[in-house]
Amino acid sequence: MFSGCAGGAKFATGHLSQTLPKTTLVICLLLVALFWEPLLGFGARTRRDSTSRGRTAESIHKTRCHPYPLKILWLDNESSTALLDSRQKVALFLEKARDAGFNVVVPDVKNYMGFGFYRSSILPRASSVGGAPYPKDFDFLAAVVEEALARGLHVHAGINLFSEGGKGLLPSQRVGPIYEHPEWQTVLYDRWAQLSFSTGLTTRTLAVNSRGSSGISVY
Repeated sequence: MFSGCAGGAKFATGHLSQTLPKTTLVICLLLVALFWEPLLGFGARTRRDSTSRGRTAESIHKTRCHPYPLKILWLDNESSTALLDSRQKVALFLEKARDAGFNVVVPDVKNYMGFGFYRSSILPRASSVGGAPYPKDFDFLAAVVEEALARGLHVHAGINLFSEGGKGLLPSQRVGPIYEHPEWQTVLYDRWAQLSFSTGLTTRTLAVNSRGSSGISVY
């Protein structure tokens, strides 16, 4: 087997010698020898590099950004106002969150009506939420950040963007900076018919039923 292979190699080399100049043949062999190893090693290096990049990304993810895997708890300042309107309540809430296994909390610090729950020289502070008074001097964001960090929790603030006023059913719910600056408003006109009552309530007429003998039809 070995001698046959050697003979075949000799025949192939001799054949090439007859068809190509010897100088050209030598150059071709040198080029093959020069590029053969890098071509073979390229795939292995690519695999090593991608594995290294994966480990680096994972380590940065764990150490610099936030813990992994993420267990996030959203602190809704609309539905949970009474539970989060003092530092003591925030501390108790975060204590329970940590014990339950959460490692990231997202406090709601700007509501859809455009009011903030932190000290700001630009954003108006929330004085009431859902009709209930909210403590004026309470910096909700500062309290969450300080109490969360003391318990090893990460904090990411949640902010409602481009939402500076509420459009509720009651006049008391139609509040926000946008009403003080109507020039900021972008109004969406729809085709739904709407009924307005003397009490200030409004409702949409989503369907038209057959009129009864003592009823009225709304179009």
